[in-house]
Amino acid sequence: MSPNSILIVNNQVFLHKKYPKNYDMPKKTIGIGAIILALVQMLHPSAIIQEKYPNPQQGHRLQNLLVVGREMRRINTQDQMAMIMHCDDCEGELLYCVEKFVRTEHIGPA
Repeated sequence: MSPNSILIVNNQVFLHKKYPKNYDMPKKTIGIGAIILALVQMLHPSAIIQEKYPNPQQGHRLQNLLVVGREMRRINTQDQMAMIMHCDDCEGELLYCVEKFVRTEHIGPA
């Protein structure tokens, strides 16, 4: 058996690279107070973002965004669940983004 075929996750040993089908990975929840990453292209209001980042590269993400809330917003003519977040670079403005373009760095208390 090669050393690459042993995988240790949460003090459990797996003898292959993939997780077994019945193993559930621990989920990181996005609650109030969580620290997240978000794609710059998908952040709203876009006027603030375009002023701050006029030509972002593809896949560029803003880091250390603090989640303030979560609510349904009309984005692109559809009602979608959006994360409302605070950015230190945007001088007190609240930004929002659709949940699917957000990644969790640290979970929040709520």
